[in-house]
Amino acid sequence: MNYNGHRNGGIVTSVAVAAGVIFFTHDIVATIIATISTFIFALYPDMDIHSTPRKMFLPSGLLAVIALYFFGNHTASIILVGLLIVPLTQKHRGIIHSILGMLIACLAWNNMIGTLSPTTVLNGYLYGSAAIAGYLTHLTLDTHFKLV
Repeated sequence: MNYNGHRNGGIVTSVAVAAGVIFFTHDIVATIIATISTFIFALYPDMDIHSTPRKMFLPSGLLAVIALYFFGNHTASIILVGLLIVPLTQKHRGIIHSILGMLIACLAWNNMIGTLSPTTVLNGYLYGSAAIAGYLTHLTLDTHFKLV
């Protein structure tokens, strides 16, 4: 699957997640964070190659790391560094393109979001679940639509 396919799949999944979150929580901030989490993780597995997601996420991610560190959130900055560096050390379709990689990355994301704001337990699960929805979209598209 190419970038456009993953982007479009991420958009569709993000819209579905946004609709569900706003319907059940009526919380616009939670909806925005969950939607962004879904879209990021629909593209994240392709950080292991020279790709559009890597070109988007590395510069913005490094700026976020600097900002998090500068504002004293060292835990979140360390987690984000890990999320940015690990894919760079892997071959394409390695651990990053696996269920184990998904669980580790989404758990790290969930923990990072939890350190950034006082979230309820529900929101913590919500953001991690939204990231998993995006990640599964990517893995499913790679598995079932290899020629696109």
